[in-house]
Amino acid sequence: MKDRKEEKLYKTVIGRVKNEARGLAPEFREIFLSAIDEIIKKDKKREMALFPYFFAKNIKDAKNSQKLMTDLCLANFYLWISYTLYDGLLDGEEKIDRLPVANFCFRRLLAIFEKNDEKKIFRRHLKKAFDRLDAFYLWEFKKCRTRISDSRLSAEILPDFHNFKKFGERADAFALAMTFLFFAGNKSARKIGYLQKFFEHYVIARQINDDAHDWQEDLKKGHLSSVAVLLLKMFGQKEIKLKEDLERLENIFWRQMVPIISGEILKNCQMARNSLQKLSNDLEPDFFERLLFIPENAAKKALAEAGRSFGIN
Repeated sequence: MKDRKEEKLYKTVIGRVKNEARGLAPEFREIFLSAIDEIIKKDKKREMALFPYFFAKNIKDAKNSQKLMTDLCLANFYLWISYTLYDGLLDGEEKIDRLPVANFCFRRLLAIFEKNDEKKIFRRHLKKAFDRLDAFYLWEFKKCRTRISDSRLSAEILPDFHNFKKFGERADAFALAMTFLFFAGNKSARKIGYLQKFFEHYVIARQINDDAHDWQEDLKKGHLSSVAVLLLKMFGQKEIKLKEDLERLENIFWRQMVPIISGEILKNCQMARNSLQKLSNDLEPDFFERLLFIPENAAKKALAEAGRSFGIN
């Protein structure tokens, strides 16, 4: 049975985003709506648009107005739109005419937080979160791209992901709406810290899992992801022939890397769970356990597959 509140909220959020197009110049309006429609199609679980709502349903003493919930879902959706487009632009996978759409959505999400932050207690956190996120994207753009020539990948200097901790720099920004609910609920600084730690380790686990699934595509594009970098280190050469060396790379991945990266995923899921347990008086755990299940289950399956195929324990 569908959640009527969820359906109503989702229609409101999508409707308000699309209504923004009415005041835009015709050419910009067409580009804006095209980009929004593509992202809506990708958001099959509605997490981009409704994650703050799913989160708030699991706060034990939540007393949030419908207006605030709508605003936070809008802000969360604008965040995902803007950074999905920024990601695509940095990777050369989006047309440059979508840059104004990303900027437009980013301005909207800032305005929403500023409007709802009446006591001006959230602004410092907001600034810090985006400073860290922007620093991460600058580092990624400068350090995590390399040359592809004649199906050969060359990497003289490999980026340092600091044992995957680098991904944690993104977490505060992508948890902004949820953190705002803790601020609005007058939660203590300690509890806000536990919430931030949960999302930090969740983001790390999820990103390692994504990188583990995408390493071949990343190498073909010259993207030095965390898993691709570890693979290059184990390969032991500065140049890879993407076609000829693929079998050897796959062998290294399953025999040597799967135990390492699966261990890191499982470790970060447990660390996220440890933070969650410290919020047991504030949050119902089921929703958060479902979030952790995806990377955790993938890691366990990879370990099992490595064990069956290569006798790795």
